[in-house]
Amino acid sequence: MFSVMRFHVPAGIAGDRVIPVKARRHLARGEAAVKTAKTIEWDKPAIEKFRNAVRLAPRWPAAHCNL
Repeated sequence: MFSVMRFHVPAGIAGDRVIPVKARRHLARGEAAVKTAKTIEWDKPAIEKFRNAVRLAPRWPAAHCNL
């Protein structure tokens, strides 16, 4: 019989590093901008927010995936 271990990784952690609050804010604002975008041109602010999140937390997969 095998047992399965499950681990929960909080949203503010990527690998062995804690994600800065500013990076999390940029990601959240970028996600909100994507939800409200009506045309491709309206995505530019979201892209900029995601770039800022990647710049602040380069090892954070969520920031890269959204960008």
